[in-house]
Amino acid sequence: MIDKRTIISVLFIIVVSCSANKAPLSRCKENVRFKESFMKNITIVDGYTKQQETGPQDGKLISAKKFMKSLRFIAEHTKIPVRDIFNFDVGYPSYETFNEDKRKWLEWYERHKCENLK
Repeated sequence: MIDKRTIISVLFIIVVSCSANKAPLSRCKENVRFKESFMKNITIVDGYTKQQETGPQDGKLISAKKFMKSLRFIAEHTKIPVRDIFNFDVGYPSYETFNEDKRKWLEWYERHKCENLK
């Protein structure tokens, strides 16, 4: 027969584990549409930069105009200056250089995502 102390201990463990699983309510007002647009523009810049090094990905050619439009969108919102990409050709000098800017953009997004960005 199970004693009263064991039953109370088991109930206590269940109650504690159930309350520990409840996440606090987030006050973050992340704008999902902005996030999708922001990430899409990073993907376009990423694709164009890869394309400059290896050729079109999956047969899809990203134009310099589309690249610049995406880069302007990102720079306008993040206020992070883009590196010198206008030397002789439009684009980053290397994928590694692009990745440095990408890291900054994503860090900016993480810091500001709860501000209901538009």
